[in-house]
Amino acid sequence: MNEERFWKRLEDSKEAHWRIGQWFFIQGYTVALCPPIKGQRDNGDIFIESRKGEWDRIEVKQRNFHFTSAHDFPHDDIFICNCLSWDRAKEKPHQYIICNQNITHAASINGLDSVGWLRKLITDNHLGETYFAYSCPKEKMEFFSLD
Repeated sequence: MNEERFWKRLEDSKEAHWRIGQWFFIQGYTVALCPPIKGQRDNGDIFIESRKGEWDRIEVKQRNFHFTSAHDFPHDDIFICNCLSWDRAKEKPHQYIICNQNITHAASINGLDSVGWLRKLITDNHLGETYFAYSCPKEKMEFFSLD
């Protein structure tokens, strides 16, 4: 991805990061939002302090479609990440949080249980690139309201 497009997409995702950070804070977690630093690899969107005192990495994604639950989720599975980014990550994300278009509801994917994830060849229409990506079946996602 070219650098200009990367920074644009990152800018567009800030609202979702803030909303998920706020949601975890309201749930009683200590939250750290990670500012992006040009020239450095993305090492996580949010970190939350677990009940054990460890910091868990959370990746936040916002999608351009509406859902409130598994019943109205419009797909059988959801793209999580490029296989290379997952495979080379030193610290795997504890969770992926997928927000709906309006950031009113989300789905949580357990990053510690990747058994059952699907490996698919996908084409990114924005980049014009084809690569292998992991996706998670809808049955393995936990849906919740952000209100």
